[in-house]
Parts: sequence; structure tokens; C-alpha cells
Amino acid sequence: MTAKKKKSKPTLVWVYFLLITISVCLIGILFFLPTRPGTASLQNANQPVATNQQAATGKEEKREPIVNKPSRRTAVENRQANSNPTENRPISSPSRGTTPKPPAPKPNLPVSVNTENPPPSEVIPTPPNPKGAFEKVKRGTILYIVLDDVGNDLIALSRFTSLPIKITYAVMPKRRFSEEAARRIHASGNEVIVHQPMEPLGSSDPGAGALFTWMSKDVIFKELQSCIATVPYAVGMNNHMGSKATENINVMSAVLEYLQEQNMFFLDSKTTAKVVGQTIALQNGWKYTQRNAMFLDNEKDRKSLEAAIQSGMKVAAKKGHAVMIGHVMTTELADVLLEMFPDILDAGYEFDHLSQYFTGEVSE
Repeated sequence: MTAKKKKSKPTLVWVYFLLITISVCLIGILFFLPTRPGTASLQNANQPVATNQQAATGKEEKREPIVNKPSRRTAVENRQANSNPTENRPISSPSRGTTPKPPAPKPNLPVSVNTENPPPSEVIPTPPNPKGAFEKVKRGTILYIVLDDVGNDLIALSRFTSLPIKITYAVMPKRRFSEEAARRIHASGNEVIVHQPMEPLGSSDPGAGALFTWMSKDVIFKELQSCIATVPYAVGMNNHMGSKATENINVMSAVLEYLQEQNMFFLDSKTTAKVVGQTIALQNGWKYTQRNAMFLDNEKDRKSLEAAIQSGMKVAAKKGHAVMIGHVMTTELADVLLEMFPDILDAGYEFDHLSQYFTGEVSE
């Protein structure tokens, strides 16, 4: 029987040496690793993170010091501000996360209305006769302005009575403000006449106190008396509507006769071309005249009002006078008259109350 061999001591020594070597290597590996658990965040907190390309190539990218560079939007704006206005340069798209800014308007195009120098297509046309361009007329060329339909609105009336212009006001009888309007007109130094309702052609209602063709002379006299009583300070009369009545000989004969007895005149507004009052007045020597210029406010815009006034001025320049009729509710007319007033006077025209037409004298 053979005896077992005992392991030699040198073999054990090599085993121990191998274990020690492995332990030293592991310790060295753990010690010399570039990052260690628990310290990585502290060591690399201020270090830039490697990009994917750096991780793949292992090459370190050179980085420049951090400088506060302007954003892409600021760079675009600065470039536009310093660029030639006539150039059309493309604008870079805004950086991610920012709201796109609309492109700046081209400097050579108007972005707002220039009221001082409008584009040629927006030039405001000048009136037929610019301010201060009225032709001179001879002395004694008179303009008579008559305003109808007074007595319904005192506020509209005040726009005209404050003007420095002599105006004759035709007050409707038997209206809410007939008497008060007449008093205010008189207090302003202006003239009052009765705006007498008269029968028109057609079915329109002329209003309270109207004269109709079926009325007798006595009925007309009584109606005229009651109407005039509601309009104090009246020195004359004109017709409200009345296209049918002013064509009727019987009606006009009665009206003119009554007014003559009251020392009052009649202004025919000529709402029809077939008026008969002129013939009757000439036969009897009664005070009568007619509107001889266009109505001032057939069209109520400023340009048309100016044109109508200038049309009346041309009539006056030719005939020596013009009787122009407007309406008190056209308040824009007050502004136009006030604006044109100085230049009309500079051209030699005079304004006067209609009653002075029958005396041949200019009132003070």
C-alpha cells in the first residue's frame, strides 16, 4: 500500500501570491477609475457634458469661453435696422421656443394714412372756388338768406342765431315753439316772417293752420289772422309747401290782399313753376318777391352746401341780389355759412334782411 503524497509548500505560496495580486489589481482599478460613485456629481457639476460625437470618437472638442451672445431674433433685428431700406433680405427663422415676429413693413411703402401729403389716389378734391377766391362784385350786391321750418326745435335755431350774419327766419305758426322762437330771433337782432302752411299738390299734410283752395276769402282771412297771432314780430310771410295753393288765383289774391292790409310782404318759395302771385302783386302794387336761387340744402353734405351758396352768389352778381332758402334743421349749413362769411364779405357781397328788399335801403 502506497503512502499519500503531501502538497509541497511552494505550491501554496504561489496560490497566496496569485490572490494578493488579484486583490491589488481590483483595488487599483477602483482607485484609478475616472469617476467614483458619490463624487461624480461634485467633480463634474461645472464640466460640459460630452456630445454623442465626442463619445463615439473619443476626441475632446475645443470650447471657447462662454460669452453673452445676442439671440437670433436680436441679430435679425439689428441686421434689418442697419440694412439698406431698398433691399429685401430674407429673415432667419426664430429660435426654438420663441414666438415668431411678423416681418417689418417695407420702409418705402406707407403704413399709415398721411393726412398732410395723401397719396395721389387719396387727394381731397378742392371746392369749385377755394377759400378767398371769390370774384369781386360791385357795391350793393345783396344776399338774402331765409331759413324755413323754424318753431319745432330751439336747439337747432340757436346754431344760426349765434352767427354774425343777417338772416330772415320763417317760423311755422301754431307749433310748440312758435312764439318762443320768434322772441329769440327778434332778441338776436334778426327778422321774423310767418312760414304759412298751404295746400300742396298730392296728399301731403301741410300742418296746422293750412290754407286750402276750397276756402273762401273770409275763411282765408280768419286763418291768416290766427296764424300770424302765434308768431310775434312777423313782418312778412312765405309758403310752406303750397304748390297747389300758389297756383290758385283766388287763394293768392286773398293772401296778398290781407298781407297788404297788415303792411306785410309775401315771399313765394316757388315750389311750383306755375305761380300766379307775381302777376297779382304787379297789378295791385302789393309787396311780393320770389326765391331766385336754388334751395341751399337740397343736398346736405358740406361740398353741396358750399356749391349752393356759391350758386346764389353768382345769381346776386348777375342780378344785384339773391334770395336763398334753407332749413333750420340743416345745422351743417350754419358751419358752412360761418366759414365762408369772411371771404364773402371780402368779395364785396352784403347780407341783409328780406324786408329791406322792399325799401331799397340796407339795414344797419
